Amino acid sequence: MKKLEEHNRKSVWSIQYKGIGIEIQHFSIKDFPSGTKDCWTYYLYISPDRIPDKKLAEEIWLKPKYEKWCSGVLASYDYYNCWLSGLEWHGGITYYVKWSSGDEKMRIIKAGCDFQHFSDEGQHYDVEYVLMEATHTSDEFLSRVPDYKRHCGTIGGYWLPSEGIVSEDGEQFISQKGQEWAKEKYPDTAGWWEAKQ
Repeated sequence: MKKLEEHNRKSVWSIQYKGIGIEIQHFSIKDFPSGTKDCWTYYLYISPDRIPDKKLAEEIWLKPKYEKWCSGVLASYDYYNCWLSGLEWHGGITYYVKWSSGDEKMRIIKAGCDFQHFSDEGQHYDVEYVLMEATHTSDEFLSRVPDYKRHCGTIGGYWLPSEGIVSEDGEQFISQKGQEWAKEKYPDTAGWWEAKQ
């Protein structure tokens, strides 16, 4: 067995940006024909159930195509033909997978792209650059779905942006009901949202 330091390693950053989960991965592939290859990817975590326009939501909840592969069956998705592929991804969308609870009351899509293309082979990237591209893709998504529901930081649940207040940095959200709950529960404490009213 190889020594531990001889194996491939991966660093992962998990970020919340304007209600969208972003995952950035950085890893190196050793034993690549041309030597060690430096690799970056980013993914957006999107819930179709937080998109009020049900038609728009269902257009990204793709049906799988099943194919025999090796000794099993592989599910693949035609993500190039849905509106997510029209967003600006680095080199285009290259990844799509979906999960749901058994009753499909909670559905999540992980869609992303990679930086390992012939056109940018050998190009140096860092996490700040990859994050900049990931937030740009997220902003494009939000321009397509401006009423994407946000999680309330006090009472939970998902709410339309018009049903509450977003912090100046865009990272926190509190619903009107959450504000009422906080004022009742902690009457002597001012929340960040009060300065915005």
